[in-house]
Amino acid sequence: MFILMPVLCAILSAVSPAAALDGFAPDNDVPPVRAQRAEARPDDCGLSGVTVFSEEPESVAPACSGFARAASFMRERGYTSLKPLTIRVAARFPEHYYQAVNPDGSPMYDMDNMYGFYESDTAEVFMKTYAQFAKLPADRMLYGIAPSRELYASYVAHEAAHHISILGYKGAGKIPRVQTEFISYAAQMDTMEPGLRGEVLKLFSADGGRPFPGEDSISEMQYGFDPQGFTVKSWLFLKDPAGTDTMDKIMTGRLSEPTGF
Repeated sequence: MFILMPVLCAILSAVSPAAALDGFAPDNDVPPVRAQRAEARPDDCGLSGVTVFSEEPESVAPACSGFARAASFMRERGYTSLKPLTIRVAARFPEHYYQAVNPDGSPMYDMDNMYGFYESDTAEVFMKTYAQFAKLPADRMLYGIAPSRELYASYVAHEAAHHISILGYKGAGKIPRVQTEFISYAAQMDTMEPGLRGEVLKLFSADGGRPFPGEDSISEMQYGFDPQGFTVKSWLFLKDPAGTDTMDKIMTGRLSEPTGF
């Protein structure tokens, strides 16, 4: 299991190489608000390449918005979705994830403490409903920010960006975990509502945060040491000209995996 933020989000299953499929791009950047629905029925968001199944009507709009943001962010950098994405929103994740165990019998995934993940084998994002997300205490959120629809949409954007970067990877084998995390965190911050992003940046600075000095900082050690800081640092670095080149190197498999900070 590839952890995005400790005990909160994850990518499950093996990271897949690029798929040789026709591209999907959004028809527009901001999905319309859809009619409320009481059951988990399909909603296409008014966009190509995504279908949302939600048990809760209130979760549909932020889920659609999250996909649209990620698709726009990646498209602006030359990458489109190579395979349709399904977003499944429910109060509880599919039961087989809870039942999966390690060889020693311990749970494979800490599902009760996650609110979303990307399943690379099936090209699906699973999210808890917004109602479930909104019940979480602020100390479970990024820099202790209270849960909101905007923050929820930003996490959907994060997971949708995984979908596009993992399947669009042109390097040999699988995209390194920390590199797809770099892209997804940068997408999450870049497409976040400016007021909320400003709040995150203020808390990051108050915590003594500093941008990545270079691409060598995109490492498992840096990510594991400070996952919250990694979120902001990824975005700040991507805004630098060197960061744009780094993203291209990642997506084409030309960025080596450093072992130091």
